[in-house]
Amino acid sequence: GTAQMGEQIERQMFVKNIGGDTLKVRQIRFSDKQFSALPEQIEVLPGEIGSVVLSFAPNQEGTSYAELELLSNDPEDPEIRIILNGRGQPAASQVPGTMVPGSMVPGTMVPVSIPLPRGN
Repeated sequence: GTAQMGEQIERQMFVKNIGGDTLKVRQIRFSDKQFSALPEQIEVLPGEIGSVVLSFAPNQEGTSYAELELLSNDPEDPEIRIILNGRGQPAASQVPGTMVPGSMVPGTMVPVSIPLPRGN
């Protein structure tokens, strides 16, 4: 997703246990520190679904990529890797004439400066 610099967006990731034993996710790691997860460890009973909140807090403009590595006790796939991406953009106050959807609370007033063309 896209986040303004200095802010954080979150997405939920689901982990389904299709095995016969409790799935123990021991660690969730990222190749880029702009990405994080909570909780970092979970246990999912057989046939159940667990969830983890993934966060992206950009510290630079543009698209960033990260490898998520999920380490577990799964005997067939103890390490699962997923590529994530997020896009950082300047805060709306840093970009003249920019308004980010969802960043306004109804009924609030924001000063806007609009450059007008000069008459002939």
